[in-house]
Amino acid sequence: MLTWGDVCVVVKTVAGARPSELAALQGQLAAQGVLPALTAAGEPGEAPRDNFRRVLRLGAASGREWLLHLEDDAYLAPDFAAKALALIGRGTANLWTFYSARKEDGEALAAGKECRRVTPGAFANTQAVAFPCCLIPHLLAYLPEWEAKHPEHRSAVDYFLGAFCRRERLLIQASVPSLVQHRAGKSLLGHRARFGRVSRTFAAAYGEVPPC
Repeated sequence: MLTWGDVCVVVKTVAGARPSELAALQGQLAAQGVLPALTAAGEPGEAPRDNFRRVLRLGAASGREWLLHLEDDAYLAPDFAAKALALIGRGTANLWTFYSARKEDGEALAAGKECRRVTPGAFANTQAVAFPCCLIPHLLAYLPEWEAKHPEHRSAVDYFLGAFCRRERLLIQASVPSLVQHRAGKSLLGHRARFGRVSRTFAAAYGEVPPC
């Protein structure tokens, strides 16, 4: 049976950018027994993909079965640890996303589903994603090729993961409801607050996010 000891947890952050949010997330992880949680800290102005490489390398060096990647402004549901681990342990997906802000989430929630399939082309946001560590060498090998083809997507780790899953015909599933919410605040990438920044299913299931 899968345990959190089988999962490498890495929080991706930008050095000095969100100290309160990072501390709050680390506190939530500790309170739910998701330990240890490593940190990948990029430099201001660095391409997010370069910091994602750090995340991948930490996962590869961990010797664990799965990698859970979290953004520093993620807020966890109180039952995140139990539900996320149960979903990963099903073995029914190659990549899990625990945050989603699409209308299909609400439809799946209304239908009583615990998860829904996400097509690679519709995959967006890496707030909280998990995948097997055995994929990491292939991701690292494919990233330079993808970067060369898409120099316009300097920040788009989600586009890269979607393209990889399409290329390898991997299955993506989203938890229903979302088990992670995106904290309010200015996007470091310049995304508008109203664009894909709030999971309505998380809000319906768990309420509003308290300030940190």
